[in-house]
Amino acid sequence: MADIQLNHQSVQQAVDDMVQATQQMRTNLDALLQELRPVASTFTGAAADSWQQFQVAANHADNTMNNDFGQGHVILSDMHQAHISADLRGASIFQG
Repeated sequence: MADIQLNHQSVQQAVDDMVQATQQMRTNLDALLQELRPVASTFTGAAADSWQQFQVAANHADNTMNNDFGQGHVILSDMHQAHISADLRGASIFQG
């Protein structure tokens, strides 16, 4: 049988990195939108309409990203915990 080892610290680091990356991307998008608001307030006509469409698209992308990464780090964390639990159950069998 193959000897398979899971580096638990690396998996937990990946989960933490996903959470941090999601937060950083949201922070960056918020900062971008904040910086553009003064300029956008001068838009009229088609430019104003395009700005509104951009804001809707940006909000949708932000929500989608947050949901995808949010679910991704939860699933990865759950998988990691399942491996830990299985390892502990297996170890207890051999330890009697």
